[in-house]
Amino acid sequence: MSLAVPDKRYCFDRFRPSTGLSQLVDAHLEPRAHHNPGRVADYFLNVVKLEGRIAWDGQHAQGRRLGEVEFAHTAQDARRGIEAAGQGAYPDIHAWCFTPNWFRLLLGHLHRLGLAALRESSFHPTVGHEFYVALSRGGSGSGQDRLALLQASEREMAACAL
Repeated sequence: MSLAVPDKRYCFDRFRPSTGLSQLVDAHLEPRAHHNPGRVADYFLNVVKLEGRIAWDGQHAQGRRLGEVEFAHTAQDARRGIEAAGQGAYPDIHAWCFTPNWFRLLLGHLHRLGLAALRESSFHPTVGHEFYVALSRGGSGSGQDRLALLQASEREMAACAL
């Protein structure tokens, strides 16, 4: 399976929290057909644009300041989204937010917990605003230990501070 995954550093998810292991475990063990209202609120209140763009690359973001970021939605949009989600609507939002090394770390955690049979078989770093991961049952994983992936994830976010 090949995935093109949005890199939260370079899209509207920039200031949303990275998805945590607890969220993935909960989603696996307690599957939902729709986004919960809290996730909808997080999306509507925290997605941003950089100079009017919902996605950008690292070069575009270099040298930018926080003042060049604007929120994409209003609190009223969030209230409407929460209400719609509560009534069973399915808003088109990103449920999960990752940077490349954070994704790789979480994928390894899921495999170690026995919650994912697929492992990383190849990885390609971010191009534009997406990174690419191929998964297979025969994949060997990232080849990096957990601490190295945690540290790399921290460096990813620090390197693109706005």
